[in-house]
Amino acid sequence: MKKILRLSFANIKKHKKETFLLMILIMLGVVLLSAAVSAVTGIKKITPQMVEASGCYKNFVSIRQKNYSDRYLEFLKGNPDVESFDHTSFVTDIIKVRQQDEGDVLTDLSFVTVSGECRMESYEPDPDFATAEHPILLASSIREKLEVSEGDEFTISWDNKEFTFTVTGFYETGLWIYGSKAVVSEEDFVYLDNTMDDRYEMIGINTAEGADSKAVIAGFKAFAEEASVNDLSGSFYGVSYEETVSNNEINMSILSIIMIIMSAVIVIAIMIMIRFRIVSDIREQIVSIGVLEAIGYTSGQIAASYIAEYLLIALVSSLTGIAPAIAMAKGLLRNAALTVGYGGPLTAPMLPVFICTAAIILFIGITAFSRACSVRKYPPVMAFRKGIGTHSFKKTILPLEKTKGSVHVRLAVKDLFVNAKNHIGLTVCIMACTVLALTGFILGTFFGSPDRILNSVCGHELCDIRIETVGDIEPEAFAAELEGMDEVRQVLTPAVGIGVKAAFGNGAGKNSDASYELEVYDDYSKTSTIVLTEGRLPEHDNEVGVTVQSQKMIGAEKGDTITIEYGKVKKDYVITGVVNSAVNPITVYLTTAGFKRMNPAYSPSAFDIYLEEGADRKAFADLLRERYGKEIAEYKDNKTTGDTTEEKIRAVADKRMAEAMSEEGVSYMEYAICVGDRVITGSTSLMKIKTLTFERKEMEEIANMILVSFAGIAAIMMIVAGIVVILILSILMASTIRRQYKELGIMKGLGYTSRELKFQLAFRIVPVALLAVILGTVLSLLLIEVVNAYVCKVMISALTVVLLDIAILFYCFICAYISARRIKKISVYELISE
Repeated sequence: MKKILRLSFANIKKHKKETFLLMILIMLGVVLLSAAVSAVTGIKKITPQMVEASGCYKNFVSIRQKNYSDRYLEFLKGNPDVESFDHTSFVTDIIKVRQQDEGDVLTDLSFVTVSGECRMESYEPDPDFATAEHPILLASSIREKLEVSEGDEFTISWDNKEFTFTVTGFYETGLWIYGSKAVVSEEDFVYLDNTMDDRYEMIGINTAEGADSKAVIAGFKAFAEEASVNDLSGSFYGVSYEETVSNNEINMSILSIIMIIMSAVIVIAIMIMIRFRIVSDIREQIVSIGVLEAIGYTSGQIAASYIAEYLLIALVSSLTGIAPAIAMAKGLLRNAALTVGYGGPLTAPMLPVFICTAAIILFIGITAFSRACSVRKYPPVMAFRKGIGTHSFKKTILPLEKTKGSVHVRLAVKDLFVNAKNHIGLTVCIMACTVLALTGFILGTFFGSPDRILNSVCGHELCDIRIETVGDIEPEAFAAELEGMDEVRQVLTPAVGIGVKAAFGNGAGKNSDASYELEVYDDYSKTSTIVLTEGRLPEHDNEVGVTVQSQKMIGAEKGDTITIEYGKVKKDYVITGVVNSAVNPITVYLTTAGFKRMNPAYSPSAFDIYLEEGADRKAFADLLRERYGKEIAEYKDNKTTGDTTEEKIRAVADKRMAEAMSEEGVSYMEYAICVGDRVITGSTSLMKIKTLTFERKEMEEIANMILVSFAGIAAIMMIVAGIVVILILSILMASTIRRQYKELGIMKGLGYTSRELKFQLAFRIVPVALLAVILGTVLSLLLIEVVNAYVCKVMISALTVVLLDIAILFYCFICAYISARRIKKISVYELISE
């Protein structure tokens, strides 16, 4: 054994540079694979850990506050399948959080009261909370993102309103299906509840052991729909614990799965490089092998020395990679946990790290064994001939006497054909790296700008300003009035906030109870950001458009008939087109006439305003408020202030009228108040605006969030691909130069310069890389088709793909050319002396 190890150490010392590069490649593979597998394993424990640590409910049902009633809870009381339940009110939205140095940060945040949080989980109130002015207790999971500390001011803004809290601390929350959670005082919650639009009641349910949670939620929904006088299609959302666990694992594991794919590429490269190096070493050292056999070494011992060499390299590389793998696994787990709102303690599972490390070492050992056994194929007589085989009478490939172009290209291609078998592995490596680089580049560039995302995959029509109105409005007259303004290019009248159900196959399919959001326009030819992947948008009252994801969920194709349910009414519609929608995939598209088939009383109350180029959105919004009044929420927030009695009376009256219009559906009110000998009158005629939003501006901020996610993944994929290519070609060139040391020296002696020889060696890989890039491009496009089918349609420019392929080829050539610089060290004099 000692003699075998001496041979192994001698070979490692002789090829220090190649060994070092191979160690980096192995360590990179160990770190990525071990960290990703450890993270995927650890991710499965996060959701149960959240439940156990917080004592929260496992199953949740949320109902919009305007449609909620305590009588729905009768279903849960005394139900043998329900172990316990409770409920609380909350408000939620994607709001802006003010940061001192970086501006506003978009955050999906829900607000609950102290008493509400105590009902939903094992929460102990903080003593400092009650003494602070406008206190807020934040989930620890968003502490780093928002860069806030205890005692800081926490300013949020929404719908042109601002509110400042004082951060009293952080706590570990349990399961929550609406972003991160924050605890506020009862008084502050009342203000938020009156001013924010998304108000819900959350019901937490723990089912009895063995009970079907999904069936309980489905029964609860059926009971609520039967008991409600309102349509609950878009207001009721229920999720079971099993669904939460599954969804969380999928969302948290995306990055780790991508890393597993990247590590698989590296492992393939390691296998191919080891096979190439062992074959190259045996051919190069054929004379030394003959000498070793002559002095008593058996072929088995010599093969064992090669196996030991690579096992030693693998062992050192793997042990070096364990610590970074554990650190990366912890980072992946922390990042995954933050996406589901968990900021508690996490421990990366160690067993997957050691299993993956051992698997890679074993894999390398098996690969080395399979190639090292080829020593037996070389009889001692070949060593006496210095490895030269018997004369070959095969036809010479690409004879030099027939050269018409560059002799360097002819020599490079000639060697390519002679050693074609050795280039198969290189083809596989470059092909795998091409898949990583090309897929990363396509996704990165497609999602590389907010405008590209909004104009291609938003799935919703984006205007400059959207007004939702209240009161007695004649839609056509009001739209015409808005279009008559000089700054306005066009006005559309969509339907917003309408929930429906859609099913394929007469409701018998597995998704027959799936809920969707409805998008309604009179004429879709006037829209600009609803982009089709196939077919056309609906034009008639029996036609419907669906998103890419909805199409897969329902299981229907263009031309099929689906049933849409609104309230108690069901109608059949024909699918005419499929829409790109990465922002909100659960959407279906109808014409106004199509929606009136289900709701004949429908009348638009929202108006999308498109401004002329160069018009100032904020200035025009101020003009709208001046002409049609402030938003209803601002009237409701009015305090009884004013210099005169009349001003105070009008402030109180406006507040009461706004409350009646927004909460009780009053369309028009007038008042007359006698004060002494004066009569103060007023009406709701100048209170037309319920909400005013800068639709495209708000969606741009959501697009920026998508951009950051895809840009990071794309960058990682391209960087890993680039590193692997450099390492592979460096090892390949070092081995090739060492193996052909004498031949290259002879060619130098014949007059070839180092630059010409480097070009020949580098050009050898161009045909190989060309084939690999073509195959890699095909596989990348197939992978993008998976994204097209389940996420959104990625628009690919053929010219861009071709240019990137050329760039990859050029990159491979440059890497090979630089790696071949060792040719400069070949000395003709030294060879002649030998």
